[in-house]
Amino acid sequence: MVSTSGGGTSRSGQPAAVELSNRPTHSADASRAGVGGSGAAPAARNVEAETLLPPGSQPASTRNGEATLCIRGMVSQGPVESVLRRMRGVQNVTFGPLQHGMVQVEFDPALVSGEQLVAAVEDAGFMEVGLMACSPSTMKARAMVLRQNLFGSATCVVWRDLLRKDGAMLAAVGSLLLLLFVAAMFQVANDAALLSSGGAIDVWIVAGDSSAVGANSGDGQATPHAVSSWPGRIWMFTGHGQWTDAVSNIHATSGIHGFTDAAAVGPGIAFARTLILTETSHKVGLIPVGMPGSDMNAWDPSGGAAYDFMIRQVVAAVDPHMMPGAHLRGILWLQGTADAASAHLSSQHAQYLATMIMVLREELESHLIRGAEHLPLVMAVMAETPDSPYDPINEPEEQQHSFGQQKAPAPPPPLQPPRVGPMAYAGEVRLSQAMVARGVEHVVSVDLDGYETWDPTGGAGGTNGVRYLTKRGAAAVGAAMATAYVEAAAVSELDEMEALGVQPGDDQLGSRRRRQAAL
Repeated sequence: MVSTSGGGTSRSGQPAAVELSNRPTHSADASRAGVGGSGAAPAARNVEAETLLPPGSQPASTRNGEATLCIRGMVSQGPVESVLRRMRGVQNVTFGPLQHGMVQVEFDPALVSGEQLVAAVEDAGFMEVGLMACSPSTMKARAMVLRQNLFGSATCVVWRDLLRKDGAMLAAVGSLLLLLFVAAMFQVANDAALLSSGGAIDVWIVAGDSSAVGANSGDGQATPHAVSSWPGRIWMFTGHGQWTDAVSNIHATSGIHGFTDAAAVGPGIAFARTLILTETSHKVGLIPVGMPGSDMNAWDPSGGAAYDFMIRQVVAAVDPHMMPGAHLRGILWLQGTADAASAHLSSQHAQYLATMIMVLREELESHLIRGAEHLPLVMAVMAETPDSPYDPINEPEEQQHSFGQQKAPAPPPPLQPPRVGPMAYAGEVRLSQAMVARGVEHVVSVDLDGYETWDPTGGAGGTNGVRYLTKRGAAAVGAAMATAYVEAAAVSELDEMEALGVQPGDDQLGSRRRRQAAL
């Protein structure tokens, strides 16, 4: 749990003090793909051998239907909510900001359809009602979505009214349609993604340093199938502010932070594919914001360039007008290499990281982003290196749990010569990340120790002594991070039901068994 003193952190002030208290940890230490460092080699995980559905196939799902309506002139929620909730088959109604007029409806497709929802609202006196997205959808509903995204609800009303006039108005109708068609062509590139994105999409931020972006184009490996694109199912938000089908390297397409190495592979796509294959998500959207070589100063909420860029991208990506049905689900975090070169940054790493998580949640919540208050963070814990003076993950339990607690003054340690090398303080960073995973709520961790890495210099000490995840290693890490999240979410769901005194039904248990089987 995170507790603060001084009332939090402002964008212009200094980070507030954060205490990390002990709590059970969700971690994933299994499923390795190769070996890094010294010691006995764990069994390598063959990502290519995983059972993966071919692109375009859809796993069985029992999800309810979802429709997004755009209602112009809505000044209060009450009348619309009353109309919709009276309809047979409507299960939930969620409103966006009134000025946007966005309403999301969950319904039973066997009892009601998207066009019937629109008709009911129109019958209640709202004349400008559009269907932005609908899944599942009938042929008529798909036509309504297409018309809405191309022309807008107001234009459709004008068209309808004109057709009610006498034949003398047909010339005006033709002229109007021609003008609207020309104007719509200027937005085709952006609208194309929206027109095919019906239904909910689970959105994840991919943040951190080179481990999040990918630094393996020269490792000699072919691109694993686990990081291949999945059109219509896996999306990415570009640096130009558009949703589009994701590619193997989601950072390189639009040059996020100047990164353009499209042959490199990060963990994002493998993470998304695993969520889909376990039926945790039907569609996944990724927001790439990683900055190669970044330390925690770049992610400082008080003005760090990487942090500020992340906030801008996330707020834009989940705007209902940009992607109807987008739900921010969490953040993938892979970072720490640059901090491992600095005695100061490594000693403050836990404080900086915990503060960033807290402020990020608060700031996204201030933008009215649903679920931001408890936004999950799935974190990769830095692997042990030969330069690490010890293995902090395997230290005595009482030493690990002493972080952030008051203790009696200890005698000063013996003077030691300064360590040299870019990974000289990797042990301290590794310990800090493990402490954050234990002490901050809604953080899930995956230990990178043992995943396949490569040496860009061919054995001459690496790039400044740093080893990077190979393509297979990055794919395996992405799948492991998704697995850790799915398992933690399943445990949390059943624990919550137990706390409320609710017995899980066959649906919940069956869903959990299917996910476990897929994992």
